[in-house]
Amino acid sequence: MSDNRVFVSFALFLEDVHAVKSLYELLTNVVESKQPKVIIRGGSHKPDYYIKSKTYSYCLKEAVEEAGFTVEMNLEEGNADKDFFFLTRAQHIIVTLGGFSRYVGYMVQRRGGVVHGRIL
Repeated sequence: MSDNRVFVSFALFLEDVHAVKSLYELLTNVVESKQPKVIIRGGSHKPDYYIKSKTYSYCLKEAVEEAGFTVEMNLEEGNADKDFFFLTRAQHIIVTLGGFSRYVGYMVQRRGGVVHGRIL
């Protein structure tokens, strides 16, 4: 993976409102990463939560673009194994508060990458 990208990983089926980072916190993580390109990757196995999560994702994308970053987003594949493989190869990752993201962050660290943001 290139050194000039940061990945944002999150599961799009968050049921607990406390499991969602604010846009401010995520933007702070993006700025701290010092990477010009952001890739947002996620999916959902729970259709009931997908609409709200997808809306949140598009708001995040818009906010990051407004802050001057290039953004690529992929929410449609829905293959958690592919997402995990893809994300764990990042050199920079912004983790969110879910378990999937936490495990991705651990793998990125094990491979010598940098994790930005807090992990619960």
